[in-house]
Amino acid sequence: MSKAVIPGMIARKTGHIINIGSTAGKEVYPKGNVYCASKYAVDALTKGMRIDLLPHGIKVTQIAPGMAETEFRSVRFGGDGPVRHRFTKVWTRCGRRTSPNWCTM
Repeated sequence: MSKAVIPGMIARKTGHIINIGSTAGKEVYPKGNVYCASKYAVDALTKGMRIDLLPHGIKVTQIAPGMAETEFRSVRFGGDGPVRHRFTKVWTRCGRRTSPNWCTM
């Protein structure tokens, strides 16, 4: 998508590209090697694009959400099994979980 829109942004000397990463691209966790590596790539891509495009007046931003209760997380960490309960317990202890549906997407 970026490849398609960047030439127009350069011509107009303005624009803003927003990449969606994850905190998994900042810190790794057990058994998350491939997912974390892909999110590290989003981080590097964002930084490289920012360096290349800022001289053209184009901003490049990355949004890196943290822990969120999503379907992906449920599948990744074993549905309703013991791993899910362990993570829920950690989130509660961290003060990040304020209600049963705190960040369901």
